[in-house]
Amino acid sequence: MFAVHLADYQGNPCTEKQTVQVTAELRRLRDGCVTPAEVTAKRANDYTVSIQPETRGRHELIVKVNGTLVSNSPFPVFVRKPLGHLCAPENKIRGLRSPTGMTCKDGKIYICEREVDGAVVILDSKFNRIASIRGLNRPGGIAIDHQSNIYVTTLGDLKLHKFTKDGRCVKSVGGSGVAPGMFGLPNGIRVRDNQIFVCDTDCHRIQVFDTDLHLLRVIDSILDTTDIFTSVRRLYGLSRMDEKNVYKPEDLDFDSTGNMYVVNSSYIQVLSPNEKHVRTVGKEGGELENPSCIKVNGKLLFVTDMSKNCMSVFNTSGVLYGTFGERYLNKPVGITFDEDGFVYVSCYRNNNVLIF
Repeated sequence: MFAVHLADYQGNPCTEKQTVQVTAELRRLRDGCVTPAEVTAKRANDYTVSIQPETRGRHELIVKVNGTLVSNSPFPVFVRKPLGHLCAPENKIRGLRSPTGMTCKDGKIYICEREVDGAVVILDSKFNRIASIRGLNRPGGIAIDHQSNIYVTTLGDLKLHKFTKDGRCVKSVGGSGVAPGMFGLPNGIRVRDNQIFVCDTDCHRIQVFDTDLHLLRVIDSILDTTDIFTSVRRLYGLSRMDEKNVYKPEDLDFDSTGNMYVVNSSYIQVLSPNEKHVRTVGKEGGELENPSCIKVNGKLLFVTDMSKNCMSVFNTSGVLYGTFGERYLNKPVGITFDEDGFVYVSCYRNNNVLIF
């Protein structure tokens, strides 16, 4: 609800007696769906506008007086829904092959199909296939930078690839190994501040590259990666599990302050902006069993759990709000959000993506 006050160009209340009609409507940018508003005259020159949004996501509020837009109209509005909307999916993307990592950008959905002859499938906002990047060896993680370059990790050949927005491969790095720049098992990937963060699961580390895929540093709190004994232990999964160590990182994401949230074996490890251990999330009471992917949305953490077949939602302090989707999810691997706040969860075993 909001108020409309009529005044002249100098800000004085209108006194001229004339017929005044105030109208308002809320229009969703995604598809143009319109929700009409109720306008009530309270007194001369003052009107109350009430509206009950029927759709969520990005909208514009259009207010007119006698058919003319008021100053600054339309107004941007983002409509959110409570977490209860996660109980059941609203839509589904079918016909995929072992879908895993996903991301959304500029109205497009990018989905990795984890097959030996795998691909990145690109869909429009109505889920029509508009393009694909083929010939990938079991793609797992995907991220896009601000120039729309696409970064993909492939588990079959243990590499990190960079593609232009039209799908042309620019560069590939990595291969099997424990030396910096090589991979034991490249997995989840994120772009932040022109840096590419790659979870190297079997080497218990996160490797950071620039946008030209030059290695910048390795986040590894166990021991020096150049030590041969540590390298062998890490390669064969023998490194010591400790909440202050990076242990089998599967995926990661960042909040608005730069804190990093790492899916770390059976819990979430939180690292500060200077990449130091802060705390863990989901470790107590079996809140997480087999987390696979994480997405930060505002002050909430959305985590897929392949053993529980659900989404677990925490706040950034680590408080569990609830679990959702148990009746519908089957081996949920990837999770992402579009610009309207819809949650996309890839179900590896069902070969589909559910949209909540």
